[in-house]
Amino acid sequence: MKKTGITFLVVLFLSVAATAGADILFSENFGSGLEGWTVNDNNSDGYTWEHSSNGSWNFTGGSGGFAMADSYSSWADDWYDTLVSPGIDVTGVGSITVIAQVSYQHDTTDGYADVSYSVDNGTTWTSLQEWTQTFQGAASWEITLAEGTTQLMLAFEYYQPEWSYYEYQVDDVTVKSTGSAVPVPGAVLLLGTGLVALAGLRRA
Repeated sequence: MKKTGITFLVVLFLSVAATAGADILFSENFGSGLEGWTVNDNNSDGYTWEHSSNGSWNFTGGSGGFAMADSYSSWADDWYDTLVSPGIDVTGVGSITVIAQVSYQHDTTDGYADVSYSVDNGTTWTSLQEWTQTFQGAASWEITLAEGTTQLMLAFEYYQPEWSYYEYQVDDVTVKSTGSAVPVPGAVLLLGTGLVALAGLRRA
């Protein structure tokens, strides 16, 4: 029985160590609005990102409410607008996965939809993907974070220089830690090492 107990503790330790850092850091389904997000009307035309609760018009593959830059309903000829997330704490995380449901339907000669990220509070941005043709569904991106990174921001940008029958929609944004930059605490590591050694001695 003692040997079995030690084996169980070793397996438990190894499981904890293997899953360290695999947490959901941020999740947004836009069920109740755009609270916490910043809307930038870059060309100051009065038309910009908004929240919709009309699930029947959610073409992202998600359900319920969503964020939308709606060229069709506004009848605006010039869209250049950005939806920016709140700061996401990534302290001690080495790599992340960003997941989002998006719908961008393209029917003009120009325009694009973009998703990008910033690690310096929005001073500079790095593009994850730019769509110039129709895309609908789930998209995901892997990001390796530099040592010492503490905050991440996401931005969804819509540029449409002429009226479009369609729009850019975003739903179900999730950020997960996938790296092993967060070290296992020393005390737990020592405990695990000791348990492995003890198990080896008892087998002998």
